[in-house]
Amino acid sequence: MTRDVVGSPSLAGELPARSPDPGTGRAGASAPRPASLFRKMPEAAWQRIEATTAKAPPKPAFGSPCNGCGFCCAAEPCGVARQFVPGAIDGAPCPAMEFEHGRFWCGMVRRPGHYLGLPAWGDEEMGAMIGKALGTGKGCCADVG
Repeated sequence: MTRDVVGSPSLAGELPARSPDPGTGRAGASAPRPASLFRKMPEAAWQRIEATTAKAPPKPAFGSPCNGCGFCCAAEPCGVARQFVPGAIDGAPCPAMEFEHGRFWCGMVRRPGHYLGLPAWGDEEMGAMIGKALGTGKGCCADVG
């Protein structure tokens, strides 16, 4: 069984979309959407994401301010992590996910030196640059259908 995630224009036809439940922010009812907006995600991946993010706040609506739910990073590592963080591979949660104070944080923004094997004195400057490259502060980017 698979579920669909917005992102890949490689599918043709129409697939059932998984809309976040307004009450929980977790995957909810199915609704048809153009398949060009979706890529398939195996059920096992959804279960892994839900297990990883179980203690975090519910996923906010796409474009809403980030609340640290961790969905985006649990689904797959970003390009920055895949390039620079050892063990960051497609289909697995990002190893730079950090959980503190009831929410997830990007370790590459908070303390990149830890993941890059560099001294901590450059964390503030590097973290700001990485955050800007990732679009930190621009709102939720995980448009789950």
